[in-house]
Amino acid sequence: MLCGLMFFRKGEANFKSNNVSTIAIIKAYISRIDDQTIDEVIKLMVPNLQKYQKMKKDIALLEALNELELSEVENATTLSQRYQQLLVEETTLKKEYSNHPGYLNRLYGIVCDLYIDYNKFKGTAVKSKLPQLKQVLEDVDYENLYNFSSLTNNYI
Repeated sequence: MLCGLMFFRKGEANFKSNNVSTIAIIKAYISRIDDQTIDEVIKLMVPNLQKYQKMKKDIALLEALNELELSEVENATTLSQRYQQLLVEETTLKKEYSNHPGYLNRLYGIVCDLYIDYNKFKGTAVKSKLPQLKQVLEDVDYENLYNFSSLTNNYI
């Protein structure tokens, strides 16, 4: 007997069959993920990754600049305009950074989950490559991030 049962609820579908080919066909159909989808998600995430990575680096720079304990006159004569501007924006930058503690790590987690889930659908185990992905995330380069996500078996 070759029969199949399907049950649907909002956000859930259950398929039962005594024919493994039927289940394989259903699995193949619902697990098709267009690589373009991954590309679009990464494109949407890169600006936030870049913003919060820059903010993290700016906070680290501010801490180093504050350790110098320079006077305002010394700041004006010895520091680059970028560093002077960072000191001017210090309060605003620190407030924004403190309003979103852990946000960058959450973004990293989202990308890592996307990468794992995408490859799980393709039948590829990739958890061993997560440290490499995290390094790519630290660099926040769109091309490297996309290449890492789409070329799992050939990258690094």
